[in-house]
Amino acid sequence: MKASRFLFAIAVGVVILVAALLISVLLRFNMSPYQAEDTPEGVARNYLLALQRKDYERAYHYLSTTLSGYPANVEQFASDIEQLASDVNRPPYDVNWYREDVALTVGPTWLSGDEAGVTVVRTRIGSGNLVGGEPDTFTFYMGLRRENGVWKIQYAEGYWSDCWYYRSNPGCR
Repeated sequence: MKASRFLFAIAVGVVILVAALLISVLLRFNMSPYQAEDTPEGVARNYLLALQRKDYERAYHYLSTTLSGYPANVEQFASDIEQLASDVNRPPYDVNWYREDVALTVGPTWLSGDEAGVTVVRTRIGSGNLVGGEPDTFTFYMGLRRENGVWKIQYAEGYWSDCWYYRSNPGCR
């Protein structure tokens, strides 16, 4: 009888530890400070963090002004972002970056002169299975270019509005 209580206590302890670890991982990105903007990784990470915090003015600052559909102002950018976030038919990832069960990790980067590519892994923990399930991951890429000595985002497969390429699309406001 004592052995079963002991095993039960261990199991409960493990579940609590796993839950605390998951919460810690999810909050780490949300609570971390912005990084220096002198690297492509820093700019990519800050852009995603600004979106997660709904700091649209800061996120807008990271876009390249050379985009053909570059938003005219922060309000236009915010409108594009809100439209993107409400598009539930945009597979294969959940674009609601501000969700608490989504962690974004900026990974490997390649550099070639004034061009850079940054890999980002989006992990959604949850999906109804806190213990014993695989997290849902999606890897996407961001393209950056150094413009006047500053890294700017030219392209992103995720967390990006197509309107920034083609403002004349019917779905763009």
